[in-house]
Amino acid sequence: MARLGKLSIDELNSYVFSVVGSRRREVIEGCASNGDCALLDTLGKHVLVTTDAITGARKNAGYLAIIVTANDIAASGGIPVSANLTVLLPVGADIGVVKEIMTSAEFGARQCKVEITGGHTEFTPSVKEVVISCTMIGVQGDKYLDCGSMKVGDSILMTKYAGIEGTAIIAEDYKDKIKDVFSEEDFNKAKSFWAKTSVLPESTYLQGMDVTSQHDATEGGILGAVAEMCAITGLGAEIECSRIPVHYLTQKICNKLGLDALRLISSGSLIITTSNPNYVIGTLKKQGILCTEIGTVTSTPSVSAIYEDRVEEVKLGPDELTKLGEEIC
Repeated sequence: MARLGKLSIDELNSYVFSVVGSRRREVIEGCASNGDCALLDTLGKHVLVTTDAITGARKNAGYLAIIVTANDIAASGGIPVSANLTVLLPVGADIGVVKEIMTSAEFGARQCKVEITGGHTEFTPSVKEVVISCTMIGVQGDKYLDCGSMKVGDSILMTKYAGIEGTAIIAEDYKDKIKDVFSEEDFNKAKSFWAKTSVLPESTYLQGMDVTSQHDATEGGILGAVAEMCAITGLGAEIECSRIPVHYLTQKICNKLGLDALRLISSGSLIITTSNPNYVIGTLKKQGILCTEIGTVTSTPSVSAIYEDRVEEVKLGPDELTKLGEEIC
C-alpha cells in the first residue's frame, strides 16, 4: 500500500535533521523539530523562515499555500512578510492552471498582507497532480514561540473549530460525495470556511501575552497537532474530546464519509498553551474569536484522548483527508 502523509518526528530526526548541518552564525534556531519556523538574526533583526507544500487540495491550492505558511510564522510569534512559490505541474496540465493558482495565491497574500517575491514554475513528468511549495519569510514579533516552551500544568486551548480546512476542501473538491446530505446553502457556508483558515487575527491579539507555545493545527487535525507538540517536547497531554468544538457542517460531512472530525486537517485553529487560560480566552472573546480550553499538558510522554466512554492514546498518523485520496487514486 502506498504511503501517504507526513514523516513522523522520529523519521524527521533520522532522515532529515541528522543530515542537515549548522554553518551560519545568523541562524539562531535552524533545521530542527522544535517548531514550525527557523529563526534568523540578520543585521540585528530576527527573521522567521518556514516552508510547506500543498498536495491535498485541488481548488484554492495557491491560497492555501500562502495561508498555511503565514500561519506557521504567526504561530511562532511573527509577522509574515514575503512568500516564494514553487509550482510543479503534470505535463498534461493546461497553462491556464498557472494563472488560476497564482490568482488564488495573490488573494491569500492580500489577506495576510504579504508579498509574493519570487518562485519557480515548471511542468514535469515527476508529478501526476499539481504540487505547490511555499517558503514564507517573516519578522519576529514580541517573542519567539516554539513548542519547546510549553510546561507541565499548562492549559491547552484551541481557537475556532476542528476540521476547518478539511470542511472547505471536501465541500469544494468532493461535492459529489456529500451532495445527498448537503443543501446548496450548506455548500456555500462550508466554502466560506476558506476565510477562516488563517490564524493571523488571534496570533496578533496574543502578542505579548502569557502564552508558552502556539501551533497551527494542520494535518492530523486537533489531536494530531497536540500529539506533534508533545512529540517535540517529550511531554504529554490529556485532551477532553467532548470540549473540542465541531461545527455542525463538519460533523455532517464526517458522519457521511466516516471521518473523524478531531483528526481532520484544521488550518485556522491555533493550539495554545498557557498558564493563564481565562485571560487568553477572555481576550480573544472580546475580539469575537472563539477560544476553548480542551486539556492539560502532563509529564507523561503520551497524549490521551478522553471520550465519554473510553480513553485512547493518540498516535501521529495520516490525516483523515487521505482516506478520500486513497479512494480516488
